[in-house]
Amino acid sequence: MPAPKIGVMLQHLIQTAVITSLILSTSCTYLKHASIQADYARLQKAEPSQRNVRHMIERQNFAVIGKIQDPNDLYRQDKNTKAVAAFSSRFKANELVEVMHDMGSGTHFGLDLPSGDYDILVFSDRNRNRVYDSDEVVGKSQLSLSKQNYPSMVVTQHIVEIINFSTIDWQPKIEVKETDVSQPSIYYPAGTIRSLRDPIFSHEISTLGLYDPAAFFEQVPTMFHALEEDIAYKIPVIFVYGIGGSPREFEALVQQLDRSRFKPWFYHYASGGDLNQMAALFHDIFLSGKTIGTSEIIPIVIVAHSMGGLVVREALNLLDLGNPKLPQIEFVSLATPFGGHPFARSTSDTNMMILPSWRDLNPDNEFIRQLYRKPLPDNVTHHLFYAFSNEDHIKLGDNSDGVVPLSSQLRPQAQQESSRQLGLDVTHTGILTDPVAIAVIVETLSEVKTGYPDDHMSYFLQGGHDVKIGSVYNARDQYYLRYYGRYIEALAKGEIEPIGPWQEKLVPMLRGQAKPEFEPAKAWRKFIQNNSD
Repeated sequence: MPAPKIGVMLQHLIQTAVITSLILSTSCTYLKHASIQADYARLQKAEPSQRNVRHMIERQNFAVIGKIQDPNDLYRQDKNTKAVAAFSSRFKANELVEVMHDMGSGTHFGLDLPSGDYDILVFSDRNRNRVYDSDEVVGKSQLSLSKQNYPSMVVTQHIVEIINFSTIDWQPKIEVKETDVSQPSIYYPAGTIRSLRDPIFSHEISTLGLYDPAAFFEQVPTMFHALEEDIAYKIPVIFVYGIGGSPREFEALVQQLDRSRFKPWFYHYASGGDLNQMAALFHDIFLSGKTIGTSEIIPIVIVAHSMGGLVVREALNLLDLGNPKLPQIEFVSLATPFGGHPFARSTSDTNMMILPSWRDLNPDNEFIRQLYRKPLPDNVTHHLFYAFSNEDHIKLGDNSDGVVPLSSQLRPQAQQESSRQLGLDVTHTGILTDPVAIAVIVETLSEVKTGYPDDHMSYFLQGGHDVKIGSVYNARDQYYLRYYGRYIEALAKGEIEPIGPWQEKLVPMLRGQAKPEFEPAKAWRKFIQNNSD
């Protein structure tokens, strides 16, 4: 047999062996979810419903990011349990397709919906019977989802206006879900602040994100998570995991962060989903300034592992370069397959259940081919860290970190646009836990600074005044005085100069020379009046 044919056969055998090992390593989980998907398909033929379509992985859903518009402040003052629900009459009259529970007083919500027309309703359990009744509607809107209307499959800033209580002519039959263990927040959406030990970061939930994104989103109320209340002068470090991953994978890294200067954020997404859609969502939440505000004075750090780096790189293609508040972005990629994965190409012609994200990892797929259609903007710096330790006893295929080939991690376009490249003698997952790797990554982050002068930062770091919520101070007063009290005092006393137009307006309010229209000024004037002695 000619040598070339032997080489081709050997390569095919190698690929088959690796694919088989990947499948068998999680064979029970894969077969379980493949069977579930087959059940969804059979059920849709026998008894079609939008709720069923929503769980079929071959039918991509629309991601809807909504915003509560509350001009009369009715929603924030309403202390009842609240929820946002989507109803469709495509297959059944007023079918409940998805509900986001425990809204608190948050202004943003997320829904995961198949194509079709929807009534989006906001409920408030005013009679506190633990059921959302037909006369407990406090907000409503309509939404028509189609590829023609939303080619990216992402809907941003869908507005639902709050109204006085109204009644619908059917029973919604939604039970109030028990409050979860998340911490309350003044500025973040309900359900955002959590510990990395929280159940929504478990392996079981990550598996749902891989094989059943709709079920994942039923368990995960928001894709943005933090470990603490927002503190404006801290630099956000956004952690983005890879396929089948979880925010918990970054625990060792988070423990080494200087938490006086940095605040860890996490993008908790369904890693089996379409990567273009996951990238568009990342952009809308973290980079657009529409959901989480951005500032030219506070940089953003993004630490992305494996496939997470692809999500981030595509999100950077979506940046609005005309945004005057576009921040400096430090992008740290860890063992990312910028060139895709060759075995995703090998499985594309099989009868296996192919996950949308695995399809996108095919080097021949449009996602990988178009990833570098735009150069990185000037405000983005890319730090490329690649891994090259392979602990497998039998080395198959190209040199790799045990998972991703070096040739993919070091795609020429990725090298050309990166300001720094560093190889680490660790495995694909070891890069997240190895002490040497962590030290190098943390050292890179330590070089990132805010736009605040050093004297301003010194006052920020001094903290503030511990006041209690009660007849004098509300929750927002407490927030400003606790985290920014010394800084506000320094501005009021002229110990530091104001920065920008907003602070220039703030200072006279702090000194009692102008009406306190800004919330920090209101809190400070209360503090002065109650501590005049």
